[in-house]
Parts: sequence; structure tokens; C-alpha cells
Amino acid sequence: MLHGDCFSHPPKSDLLSEGIILLRNGRYKRINTAVRYKKSYGFQFEPQLTLEEFQIWNHNLFDDYKLMGNDFNPEIESAQNAREFAAFSIHHESQMKKLLLAFLKNANLI
Repeated sequence: MLHGDCFSHPPKSDLLSEGIILLRNGRYKRINTAVRYKKSYGFQFEPQLTLEEFQIWNHNLFDDYKLMGNDFNPEIESAQNAREFAAFSIHHESQMKKLLLAFLKNANLI
């Protein structure tokens, strides 16, 4: 995660997933990434993101890596994120397809 956006989950909601965010000081912080409240869902990640879209973002938003602070090399961070996403993208896309189908079924749209 390259942003600092986070949320707390409301009372009586179910925390579905957590992630790790890299802070500008080089430390990591655990953040909430998905929550369900009754039939409503909230996500702090990009469930629709494919490898091809990530590669476009990684290129077009390269300057965002410079915002990570002086302790980080944008070239290294960009390359590392590209390798990591490529390695798990097939799993991400498969899981997100299941998530979309479950969402549509839960909403009685299929």
C-alpha cells in the first residue's frame, strides 16, 4: 500500500481482512482493508486490479514512489512492487472474481 488512507471498522461489523502499510519513516503499520456490516462491504484496496492495470499504474504513477521519503529509492520500490504483484496476481484475480460473484449473489443480482 502506497497511501496512508485507513479506516476503523464500525461496532457490530466484521473485519474481513487486514494489510500492512509502509510508512515514510520505514516502519510498517497494520491497517484494516475489508469490512462487512450486514449486507454492506467496504474495501481499502483495489479488488478490480489486474496485472495489466497494475503495470500501467506502476508506470504512470511512478512519481508517487518519490513521496515515500528519502530512505526509499523509487526505482527499487517500483521494481519490487512489480515483481510482487506479478507473482501473486493470478491468485488475486481468482480471489477477486470469487468476491465479485459472492457480492452479486448476496445482492440477489445473480
